[in-house]
Amino acid sequence: MEIVPVIVVIRENKTNRIRFHLDNLFLGEDKTPNIFIWEDGNYACDCNRGLFFDRAGNDEEREHECSQNTGDDYSVNILLQNGECIYSEFGMQILIEPSTYEETDKSTD
Repeated sequence: MEIVPVIVVIRENKTNRIRFHLDNLFLGEDKTPNIFIWEDGNYACDCNRGLFFDRAGNDEEREHECSQNTGDDYSVNILLQNGECIYSEFGMQILIEPSTYEETDKSTD
């Protein structure tokens, strides 16, 4: 199976804080990324999204209530590496450009 790397933008709904999680999605037969795991699968539940949020912030992992995939506590948007949004649960006011990551990692002499 082919995979595609994606950026998962996770928002903690009560604070509006966002964090970024790098993930890989399987490509479906039609060559589009399969978002099921985040839309209706295990990662759609707040108990898992909360763990991803904690890990993305290098925070100590907390216990999170299982939301039965309601997404009350956490929402996600999924972006391809070129910045194209392929799944959205909340509006984003930010623009992510892949070249920005390279530029911020370079030291200036």
